[in-house]
Amino acid sequence: TFSFRTHLGWIAPQSSGSSVPLNERHFAGGLPTIRGFPEDAVGPRDNYGAPRGGLLLATGAMETRIELIWRLGATVFLDAGDVVDHADALAWRSTSIGAGTGLLVDSPVGRVRAYLAFPLTARFRDGVQVNVATGATF
Repeated sequence: TFSFRTHLGWIAPQSSGSSVPLNERHFAGGLPTIRGFPEDAVGPRDNYGAPRGGLLLATGAMETRIELIWRLGATVFLDAGDVVDHADALAWRSTSIGAGTGLLVDSPVGRVRAYLAFPLTARFRDGVQVNVATGATF
């Protein structure tokens, strides 16, 4: 099986000069968006280095899955994306890219997924990310 996913998001403040609250901003990185990066690690940061999210989000993923034996499958994937505050800040050179592999097990209570993901973007040196989840990715 070959799967492809994109996620695009845009947030506009309700009035000129107002800001969007932190809990309503876009974040990326980690299992649901760009595997290979820590949770919320992709995108703008505040003065203390903490993720502050952005107003624009663009992510995509390609994944191929194969059945191995019985209820066991394997996957390889490539995820990419970015979070920015302005459309002119979206650029290929700043895109975060992660890749990896995983095992899928179809259990009686649903699919269990385990991934090893690596950041391919040089500005991140967090090493291998290990993720375990249930349910379908796409």
